[in-house]
Amino acid sequence: MKTSVFFRVDDAFDTSADFLYLFNYFISKKLPVNFQVIPSWATDSFFKFINRFSKSDLAYTKFNQHGLEHEQIINGEHHWSEFGGKRTYQDQFDTIRTGKSILEDRLGTNFDATVFTPPQHKIDPNTIKTLHKLDFKIISLSNYCKILPQIIYKACRVFNISSIHNRAISYHEHYRPEAPLFELSASVIIDDGNQIILSPDQALAEFLRARRTHKTVGIMMHCKPFRHKSEKFLDEFLS
Repeated sequence: MKTSVFFRVDDAFDTSADFLYLFNYFISKKLPVNFQVIPSWATDSFFKFINRFSKSDLAYTKFNQHGLEHEQIINGEHHWSEFGGKRTYQDQFDTIRTGKSILEDRLGTNFDATVFTPPQHKIDPNTIKTLHKLDFKIISLSNYCKILPQIIYKACRVFNISSIHNRAISYHEHYRPEAPLFELSASVIIDDGNQIILSPDQALAEFLRARRTHKTVGIMMHCKPFRHKSEKFLDEFLS
């Protein structure tokens, strides 16, 4: 079975060494990559750097929306998620629309408004309905390919269950039940946001597991763990 692969890099917002390393790495290899930008964190230097490039320069590179602030307060406690948590439809709509407007204004045609990635993959039905209303076409979450998660996903899909405790149920390669929004999610999670958690061999094993059952396999990483220029990891994995 032919497999399509996409790379998703979360938490892009500045021109730090980690972002620049990954940006230049994927550009030099001519590999398709989607950077997920946090609108309220993004710096002027970040926007100016991206806008130095033409759309043809960025033929393989997309910049998508990753929430607005990447945080929220639930029952007085700080969380790095942003949605779920019983936020109203209007509240989520206003938040996502604000983030979208920032990226449209600052990135112009270099902003790809088709894809949205919610921070920490936390959502509820209002999140999906909001994204559909704002003309997003694809949501990207996580899709774990070990046996137990896949059994849970399939059972929940039978009953159109969208999330459990605000953690999204994967509908990878399917439309979401809450609204006609297609899901393309990551199955190979390289890091935990702070450090790389898989060896190249482990990442390859996860990739091979995912491709046995899916036509599209997403590989997710964050900028921060690559601040030390982990060329060896990416080169070994991609070889």
